[in-house]
Amino acid sequence: MTSASDRCVCRTPSDSRPSIRAEWIRPGTHVSSVGYKPPSGELPRELLGAARLFVETRTASAPTPVGCAELQGLDPSASTELGEVVQSTRPGRHDAEEITVYKAMGHVIEDMIAAEIAVRTARERGVGQTLRR
Repeated sequence: MTSASDRCVCRTPSDSRPSIRAEWIRPGTHVSSVGYKPPSGELPRELLGAARLFVETRTASAPTPVGCAELQGLDPSASTELGEVVQSTRPGRHDAEEITVYKAMGHVIEDMIAAEIAVRTARERGVGQTLRR
């Protein structure tokens, strides 16, 4: 059976082997990966070599525990930081056929900001529930 998708989201505690295969990813697909399991991680090297890589910080290519296992040894300058896309200092996707990969690092400051935005938005809309001990 074959199928195609525009997006692939991986969130596995992979068994030290990639959870997907590069040949499963068609041109134009975006892959997001948040799983982590050294020594190799959940993304295959072949996919990383064929895709445009986006990260929160280029330290993602540093050895673990600082960086991501599957990005070790990659040239940090070949990756694009999300902030660079937001600030328009580096482009996002170049064309519709380009495979893009976002490898999440899990920085706590991003989680804190996302939570703040969610709480603020819920309050503005009058939705949600406050729980007290």
